[in-house]
Amino acid sequence: MKHWSIRHRILASFGLILALMAFMAGIAYTRLVAIDQEANSVETDSTPGLYYSTMLRGAWFESYQLLQQAVAIDDNEKTRAVDLDALRAAEAGYAVIVQDVRGRFNSGGEFRAFEQEQPDGFDTCAWICEQPWSNGRIGTFGGSYVGLTQWQAVLAGAPGLQAIAPVVTASDYHDGWTYQGGAFNLYFNYSWTTAGLALETAGRRLAADSEQTGQREVISRSDHMDAALAETPERLSRMAAAAHCPMSMAEF
Repeated sequence: MKHWSIRHRILASFGLILALMAFMAGIAYTRLVAIDQEANSVETDSTPGLYYSTMLRGAWFESYQLLQQAVAIDDNEKTRAVDLDALRAAEAGYAVIVQDVRGRFNSGGEFRAFEQEQPDGFDTCAWICEQPWSNGRIGTFGGSYVGLTQWQAVLAGAPGLQAIAPVVTASDYHDGWTYQGGAFNLYFNYSWTTAGLALETAGRRLAADSEQTGQREVISRSDHMDAALAETPERLSRMAAAAHCPMSMAEF
């Protein structure tokens, strides 16, 4: 090789890079096929009409480790910043499942806040207990609405559920979620439903029918949320006056 010309060395380098990329792609493809098969089994084995988009991060992490060994990637905090909690749990030997609730993001069905989470949480845990890689002992973690889903699974008596770790959430969805100290929590409810829920719902409608989404309106309301929040109490008072119906924000 010491007698190779610069042109031959450059071509050899490109060939080595292409071979390495093909090798990495082969490793990733085989693992992704396994993950896809598991996700499909969730769709076919769960309650009729209920589809969970489930990614088995334990399998993903195994693929990640194989890739590290193959291309000598440094295992440091920066390379493990994505899904850190799930990766840490998988590295410790846990099978980790990340799930979107019904009707949100990658899951099918229709989203109905709060009311669907007990039966869905029960079915999820029951499915996990039936898997060959499961020892029947389940722990859950997550914040906000994902904290809510954990409490609902407990209330449903989900099989195998041994421990939960909900954070930044509430166990009372009247006081502490919709109301604070008896007062309607206008900012939280408006921002959560507009920026948190409506944007994703509009995106789903966009994929189904580009003419019937309401996405631009939702984006506009999200971008001008402060103005809408400032106007809302006055608008309610005007509506009450127009209807000759005495109403104050204290009664709302």
